This record gives sequence, C-alpha cells and structure tokens, in this order.
Amino acid sequence: MNREGPIWTPSALRIADANLTRFMEFVRDRGVQAEDYHALWAWSVAEPAAFWDAIVDFTGVLADRAGGPVLQDGHRMPG
Repeated sequence: MNREGPIWTPSALRIADANLTRFMEFVRDRGVQAEDYHALWAWSVAEPAAFWDAIVDFTGVLADRAGGPVLQDGHRMPG
C-alpha cells in the first residue's frame, strides 16, 4: 500500500498537552528560538550544554552541578 502523508496526526489538544510542547514553551521563555521540533533539535545539537541544563531545570532532576558541566569538552558525556 502506497500512502502519502502521515498515518496518524495528534489532535490540537494532545499537542498542547504534550511534555515536548511544554518544554518548547519553557525554553522559549528563556530566549531560545524553538518554534517547532526541528528548531528545538537544531538548538539541542548546537548548544548541548544549554540544552541539558534546560532539561535538568524543566524535569526537576536533582543534580549536583558543582561538579562541573554535563558535557566534557562541550560535546560528550563524561565516562
């Protein structure tokens, strides 16, 4: 079967209630240009340290940030 387009599209209510949507709003409030998923992804790979800091803040993960940055050399996870 050859189909064009998505096989499923979430409702506007489901999109508005999604954690990803809330996270995009959270980072936009911090000045990040994340108007859609692609823009959020582009920011996350361009600014990985800022992305992971935002994830920690958004999720409320308990983290000891005194030990240094999440990423070593700005590109890779420790260990």
